[in-house]
Amino acid sequence: MKFQLLTTLFLVALLSIAVSAQSEKHDLKKESVLQQLAQLQKGSLVVRLSSNHRKITELERLANSPDANEKSKARFKKMLEQTRTETRQEGLDVMKAFANNYNFSKVLFMYDTASVQLKKGVMGGYFLNKDLEVDPSIQLENGNWLLIYFRHESPASFMLLDQAFEAVQHPFPLPKRPVLSKFVRDPFSVENPGDGAIRRPSGGFTLFMSYSRKNQLKFFSVQISNWQRSLVKAKMRF
Repeated sequence: MKFQLLTTLFLVALLSIAVSAQSEKHDLKKESVLQQLAQLQKGSLVVRLSSNHRKITELERLANSPDANEKSKARFKKMLEQTRTETRQEGLDVMKAFANNYNFSKVLFMYDTASVQLKKGVMGGYFLNKDLEVDPSIQLENGNWLLIYFRHESPASFMLLDQAFEAVQHPFPLPKRPVLSKFVRDPFSVENPGDGAIRRPSGGFTLFMSYSRKNQLKFFSVQISNWQRSLVKAKMRF
C-alpha cells in the first residue's frame, strides 16, 4: 500500500513538472512571437522580388553569340523579351498586392540581387520605387526587418525569412496558400486530385488556389490579405 502511494506521488510530481515545463515553453514562444510582431511593426517588411538575373544574362549571351545562327538568335531574343516582360509584370503585381492588402508595417521592395547588401546591414541604395527603379532615397529606418519573397516552386507561396535568412517558424503567423475550399466531398473515386489538392481520409480534399502567370495578381492579393488578417489577429491574441 505504501509502495503504491509513493508511486502515485512520484507520477503526480512528474506530471506537474511536465505541465510546468510545457507552460514555460508556451510562454517563451508567446514572448518570442510578441517580440517579432513588435519588431516588424516598428521596422520594415522587405519584399524581395525575382530579377531572373542569371536567366536574362544567359539569354543575352546566347542571343549575341557569334556561334549561333540567325534563327537561334531570333529565338533567344524572343525568350529574352518574354522573360523581361514576365519579370517586370510579376514585380509590379507583387507591389500592387502589398499596396492594396497590407498595412501592418512599412514595406520596402528590392531585387534578389541585393540580398547580400541587406544581410550585411546596408541601409539603402538598392530599394525600388513604384517603377521598379533603384531609388537611393528609400532607406531602412532601423535594423528591424523581416524578408518575404515569392517561391515559384510547388507549392507556390510567399516565404518569410528572418535576418539570418532562415525561415520564420510557427507560431509566428506565416503566409499560407490560398484555400478555395477546406473540404470537398468526393462522390467519385479520384486517384489524382491534382497539384492543388490534398487528400483527406474521409473521402474529400482541401482545394487550394492554383498559381499561374494569368492569375498571379489575384493569387498574390488573396495570400497577402489573408496574412495581414493573421498578423492582426496574432497581435490581439498574444
